[in-house]
Order: sequence, then structure tokens, then C-alpha cells
Amino acid sequence: MTVRIDNREEAMEMEVRAGGYVNHAFVPGEDVEPIQTQQPAPSVSPEVESSPEEKSRIVRNVVMLSIAFMFNFTTKVGTVNLQSSLNPTDGLGTASLVAIYVGLVTSNATLPTIVLRWVGCKWTVILTFLLMTPYIAFQYHTSFYSLVPASFLAGVVGAPLGVAANKYLAVTAEVYSEITGTPLEVVIPRFFGFFLLMCQGSQVLGNLITSAVITSIEPPLNETAERLALGTCGIAFCPGDGVQLNPNFRRPDEGTILLIIFIFSGALIASIVTMVLGVDSLRRYSEDDRDSSATGLSGFRLLVVTFRQLFRERFLQLLVPLTFWLGLEQAFMIADFTEAYVSCAWGLGDIGYVMVAHGVSNAAFSLLIGWLVKHTGRLLAMLLAFVVHVCVIITLQVWAPDPSQPTVFFVLAVLWGFCDAIWVVQIISLYSILSSGNEEAAFSNYDLWLSLGFIVGFSYSAVLCTRIKLHILLGLLVVGVTSYIVLEWKRYSQKRAKSTEDNTSGK
Repeated sequence: MTVRIDNREEAMEMEVRAGGYVNHAFVPGEDVEPIQTQQPAPSVSPEVESSPEEKSRIVRNVVMLSIAFMFNFTTKVGTVNLQSSLNPTDGLGTASLVAIYVGLVTSNATLPTIVLRWVGCKWTVILTFLLMTPYIAFQYHTSFYSLVPASFLAGVVGAPLGVAANKYLAVTAEVYSEITGTPLEVVIPRFFGFFLLMCQGSQVLGNLITSAVITSIEPPLNETAERLALGTCGIAFCPGDGVQLNPNFRRPDEGTILLIIFIFSGALIASIVTMVLGVDSLRRYSEDDRDSSATGLSGFRLLVVTFRQLFRERFLQLLVPLTFWLGLEQAFMIADFTEAYVSCAWGLGDIGYVMVAHGVSNAAFSLLIGWLVKHTGRLLAMLLAFVVHVCVIITLQVWAPDPSQPTVFFVLAVLWGFCDAIWVVQIISLYSILSSGNEEAAFSNYDLWLSLGFIVGFSYSAVLCTRIKLHILLGLLVVGVTSYIVLEWKRYSQKRAKSTEDNTSGK
């Protein structure tokens, strides 16, 4: 099925804001290699089309898929946000985070399409859920030989998991559109919006579980221990420098960790059971014949086209610094803000509460970004995020974290989430708009540079002091936003020149 949209830029930004799957027709140009040949989507089978219950069945499938992912991501989010503080010795926690993104980048090249063709969408999701169990189990007795390989495996399964979810939602949206007559560009944002909303719920659940368990069991620090902790936190924090002497970094006892693992294991089992019993296979909707909803290129062909597009598209090149910085700053929030500020000064059990504020802020403002951009334009929205993020980074450089000022922790997390909402939505929108019909290669470029930012950020997290990390963030933010402004100026100049040429030709 091919969707024709007159106002391409406005429609793309609308779909991305809603978490939509952009599936526009590809029109090859002179310098663009086609990603895939768009074939008309097959009609649903007569028995499915004639069933009066099929509409509600599709909705049920989308709801159950979203619930399964919420359960699964609850375990992953709750565990990932604790890594740098739960396992600070020798940088084990950040090493495990690096392993996750190295695994993700590695598997992106070949694994998703192979697995989907082998077992289909539903069983790809179930298989990847199962393969994430070692990552949760090895949180009990942690070592480089157990946790890092388990983290790498969790990253490897992330690529096919994401592609399977996107394909399932896209195919069911196509079928729902065919049955009900609702335009596909209306159905897709609804399905993806609900799915992403449930996934954001995992940010709240996962962090609440870890904080509630730890704070209810672990004894509070006395005043002497608190004074000892404050001297080396915030901008003064350096990995390995007195970490073992800081009582806030004491690892919870085995009973506490076992309880967290037990709860997360229950959520993981619930996600698998929900998928097995509550979600239909896409073969019901001719999964293998719906190439328009699947990944067009796979393996190293996609990698080649990805870099070819990057070398040819100068506009996309100007987005690379900001995309790389986006991964870097998110890595800082996950690994460094939680360790150097929250855990170091306040305590391990309070990380979850602060990250809940960050997640809720990010989700809420993501829904409001469309309204903001409509009234201010993309450039002003991006400049607003730039100003706010600079202020937050400067605050982190001058503020000494103190548990007697809990409001400051939450305000900083909320403002960071606000900026993230603008960065992510608008950067993804730009990759769609600038893709020249090559959305697959464009999003591959986005994933590549974002993941590299995560890898670099997590890699130096266990080596550099917080002061240096904040200087790096601030410097690269200025570089990234300057590059983005040049991009907008070039696009404006190009449009103005074309308009002048059209007016001259008209005369």
C-alpha cells in the first residue's frame, strides 16, 4: 500500500511526533539509490475481511503487544539506570552499558531481517525476551566474565526486537486501514503513539520498583556518613577516587538484590506469557507478502547504502554532530548524573525516583512538542532546548549536590527530559524530511551515530572526572547546534533560490 501525502514535511513531523512509522512511497532521483521496490500491499484474506470481530481483534493485538513490551522494558530500564552506581568498582557498570550498545550496533547490520524471516515477528519478540534473562540473572553475582557478555547479548537482541515491533504495528495498521477504510496516515500514529506511551510507562515502573525496594530495606546513612559522601560528589566526582569509601555506593545486601531480581523476573515472565497467549501471529495477515511494511534492505547492503547516502547528502552530514551529541548526553544522564550526583550525594535508592521525574517529563513534553513547533517553528524550538540545556549543564558545574535540597535533583531531571523531548523528536523529523525517499538509510544513519554517542559516552564514563565530561558535553553541544543552524540556513537559501527561479520562469 502506497500512501500519498501532499505536504511531505508537515506530515512527516506529525507522524514522528506521534511515534509513527513513516512508510512513504519511494521516488528514486538521479543521485539516490532506491531502498526497496514498493509493491501494493495484499488485501486481507476473505475470512479475515468478513469477520465482524477482526477490528477489535487487531486492537487487542496492539494493546497486548504494548503491555508485553511495557513489562519487558520495566526490567531493562530499572536495571540499566542502576548500573553505574550498583557496580562502580573498576567501571563494571559502565562497561556493561558499553557492551549493550556495541551489541546493538553489531546486530543491526545483519540480524533483524534474518531472524524475522526465520521465525516471524511474534516469535522473534518472544525469543528476544527469553535471551534477555541472563542480563537480569547475572545482576546477583556480578563480574566482568558474566555481566559484560550478558549485556552484549541484551544489546544483540535489541535490533531484531525493535524491527519486529515496528513491523508488527505497521502491518496491523495496514490491515486495520483496509478493513475500516480509515486512512493509513491516521491509523499509524494512533498505534505507534499508544505503543510508545506504554513503553514510557516502563520508565516509571522500573525505576519505582528499584527505589521502593532499596529505600524500604536499606538503612539510612547517619550524619557523619553523609558529610563524608558530599565532599566527592557532583563536579568533584572522579571514578575510582574514594568510591569505595563513600557509604552511598555500598552494594545492597544479597536479599535486596534477590528481591529486585525476583520482581523483574516476574515481569519478564509476564511479558513472554502475554506475547504467547495474547498476540496473534502476523501470518494471519499474510506477513511474508507485506514487503512494504518490512525492512527493505538488510545486512551489509543496508550498511553500504547508509554510508553512501551520508557521503552524498550534505544536509545529513550537518546533522551528524548533533546526533552523536544526543547519544553522548543521554549516556551522561544514565551513567554520570545518576552516579556522580544522585547516588553519590543522596543514595542508590533515590535514583529511581529522580529518573521517574526525567521519564515523565520526557514523555509529557514529547506530546506537547507538536504544539510548540506549530507556534514557534522548529528553529526556535531547537534554540530553546539549546539555551535550557546550556543552563542545566552550567548549573551542574556550579551546584554542589546536597540531599537537603531534593527539589534541585528533580528540577534538573525534568529540564533534561524537556530538552531530550525536543532534541529527539526534531532530529528524527529532520532525518525523515531530508531522506529524499531513503527513509531506511536515513534512520540507519540516525541509529548509527546515536549508538556511537552512547558507546563513547559510556566508555569514558569510567575514566574521566565529571568536570571534564561536562566540558565535553557543553563544547559538543555548541558544535552540534552551530552545524544545525548552518543546515537550516542552507535549506532556507535553497528554497529561496528555487522560489526566485520559479517566479522568474513564470514571468
